[in-house]
Amino acid sequence: READAMRSFYESNLALIHNAGFGAMARGAGRVVLDRLRQSAGPERTLVDLGCGSGILAEQVSAAGYEVVGVDLSSHLLTLARQRVPQG
Repeated sequence: READAMRSFYESNLALIHNAGFGAMARGAGRVVLDRLRQSAGPERTLVDLGCGSGILAEQVSAAGYEVVGVDLSSHLLTLARQRVPQG
């Protein structure tokens, strides 16, 4: 039980570190993804963000009017993503 609490604490902190450390890269990727989506101009307005992390890219895509479905293995990162994009 102590090991589970320690693992949860560790994973939670890693999620915060990931959010801070990879935020700029995710923002840059968001600009590229949005450019590609605008070029394709298809009728679909839903993007599945596999490995969504803390939702930085999902936030950009959602703000541009797309529906986003975020998927990640880390429940801690998904919590951050849901806070960032509650409607996603």
